[in-house]
Amino acid sequence: MKTKAIISKMLPKTTYTSQHTGREFSKRTIVVDVYETMSTMYKLALVAPFDDLIAQLDAYKVGDEVLIDYRVSSREWNDRWFTEATLYKIAPAIAPKEPAKEPAKVEPKKTEEAPDDLPF
Repeated sequence: MKTKAIISKMLPKTTYTSQHTGREFSKRTIVVDVYETMSTMYKLALVAPFDDLIAQLDAYKVGDEVLIDYRVSSREWNDRWFTEATLYKIAPAIAPKEPAKEPAKVEPKKTEEAPDDLPF
């Protein structure tokens, strides 16, 4: 799902070790406020499971307006259900402004048929 949101909280990066493989993995959670309409707002805790995405989060701070792409999934474990919202992409909602370039001035070509002086 893609939506616009405002970052309300950023939790620190946490590192875990898999019990099955012994490999380390990291994740970071951010909390965002999503405004669907003027009167509807909900909070969403998003987990960033990839190292490159975790590094991208360092560029943002609380209060930034961002565009997010996430998925919500549920899974069963021992007759209990767990739901997680996973962040896949994040980008600033407002692109940084570049200074406006002036258009190139084009001078009209002078021809012998059209004299330079006008009668009025």
